[in-house]
Amino acid sequence: MDMVGRHPAEETKHMGRAQSNTPPPAQLGQQRPRSRAGDTLTPERPPSPSRRHQSPPRLKTPAPTVDLTPHSASSDRTLTLSPSTMPSSTPLPLDPAALQTDYVRTLQQQVYLLELETRYLKKNGPGGEAFMRMNGGAAAAGLNDAMRGLKVKYVELEERYKGEIKTLQEQLQALRGQASMDSMKISDLEKDKETLKEDVQRARDESSNERAELHASLSAARSSLSSAQLTNTSIQNSNTRLTQENSRLATLAASRETERASMSAERDAYRRSADELRAKLDSAERRALALETRLADTERKHAASDVGFLTGRVSQLEGELIKCREQLKVCEGKLGNEETLRKRVQEENAGLVKRGVDAAAEVERVVAKLKRDESHDAATSRRIAELSESSESARADLARVTTELDLSRSALAASDARCAALSEDLRVCREDVERAGVERLACEERAKSAEEKVKEVEAVVDLVLKEKDSLNSALRTLQAQHTQLTSSNASLQSTHRRLAAQLDDLRTQSEERDRLGRLVEQVEASGEGYLQLMKDVRRALAGRGALPRTGGNGNTTVGGPTSVASRAVVGRFSVEDLREEVEREMRRV
Repeated sequence: MDMVGRHPAEETKHMGRAQSNTPPPAQLGQQRPRSRAGDTLTPERPPSPSRRHQSPPRLKTPAPTVDLTPHSASSDRTLTLSPSTMPSSTPLPLDPAALQTDYVRTLQQQVYLLELETRYLKKNGPGGEAFMRMNGGAAAAGLNDAMRGLKVKYVELEERYKGEIKTLQEQLQALRGQASMDSMKISDLEKDKETLKEDVQRARDESSNERAELHASLSAARSSLSSAQLTNTSIQNSNTRLTQENSRLATLAASRETERASMSAERDAYRRSADELRAKLDSAERRALALETRLADTERKHAASDVGFLTGRVSQLEGELIKCREQLKVCEGKLGNEETLRKRVQEENAGLVKRGVDAAAEVERVVAKLKRDESHDAATSRRIAELSESSESARADLARVTTELDLSRSALAASDARCAALSEDLRVCREDVERAGVERLACEERAKSAEEKVKEVEAVVDLVLKEKDSLNSALRTLQAQHTQLTSSNASLQSTHRRLAAQLDDLRTQSEERDRLGRLVEQVEASGEGYLQLMKDVRRALAGRGALPRTGGNGNTTVGGPTSVASRAVVGRFSVEDLREEVEREMRRV
């Protein structure tokens, strides 16, 4: 039967047809093929499940060189997952079912290699048909038993794990779909993250700009408040100063008013004194006229005795009387004297009146005496002399009174001037008080406007503080959102790292599977070279042959002759060594 180029699935069908001639797996270990030299071979046993988890035996000889370069288009089919298609679940552990599936595939490869090796031994090699006839079919029987056992075990494992393989494939498809969905979610989350970052940055910029504007407004408001406070302080100081000045001016006005009232009272008193003096002078003039009349009568009566003397005397008295009248007119212009002068003038006037009364009484007495003593000239002359002396004293008193009246009038004029000056000062003070009142009202208006400005500034400051509080609350909200976004970003990054690790695991598994597939394809493409490679491996394990070397055509050849016994152990060592090698590779995966 030609088995060259047959696929493992076709070989599986062939093994299913040959199951009737295959002994049970329990009887495989009882057949002991022997070599021509009588060497005893140990029975071949399938590996137990526990051996898959044991460390593989280390080869003491260097392993042969194998070209793992892919030779077909099927080797380019690799499982590639982008970061957007990574599953969001936890990393998948090594499933025993997957390991068993890989083990079944490895057994298929072993069966195929054994069939190729059998064909080669039957036709070309030292273990061909002649060798089989010489050995009586002992080695071929052992090899056929091992192949039938492997085929039976392969069929059993394939039937046992067929459902699990389908389930794992469905799970893999579901994981791929979930990975694609997760990648879409991750891309959406990344977009949301970028949008949120832009929003946060824009909010930060806006909040920083608004904060700068608020700081500038607050600084301007504080400067305005400081200037308003300084203005208010200056206005209060000006108001206090104006109040003190107003109080001082009011006190000064009250004192000036009191002084004016006192000066008015003094002026009224001076006027009354002047009126009294005028009345007294009028009465004195009337008495003087009466005296002149009486003197004239006396002169006419005594003309005979001393007319010339009396006439001269009367003329002298008239001149003195005229002078007294002139002096009286001058005294009338000087009636405004002070209160002390008025009192003194009143006292002197009282004395003068008394002296006038005395003089009048004396004149009347003299006249009476002259009437009684008209005959006696000496007595008359003496009386006239006494009267003259009395008149001279009266003239002196009148002159003195006139002088005092002049002084009183000058004092009254000075008092009037002082009253006029005080009235002018009082008017000026009243104007100053009115001006100060106007300035006070203006200052009060400015103070009210400053207080209103201060209130407006305080309202602006309160509004700014409220806006600042609202901005602080918004900033805290943004900070909380930023913290939440940071935590979600950290969780997304951890998920991303976990998915990346899972992707790396999947890529590693995919690469291992692809490598095994390429190895299978390489074995299928060049089975004879691999058969020679397995022979070299068995020879190295047995320690009986030379080390393998690589020929010029890239195939592994054997250096040195090989004994018949070493060729006879090919069927026993190939399956077990290959099985251990596959298990070692699976453990590494």
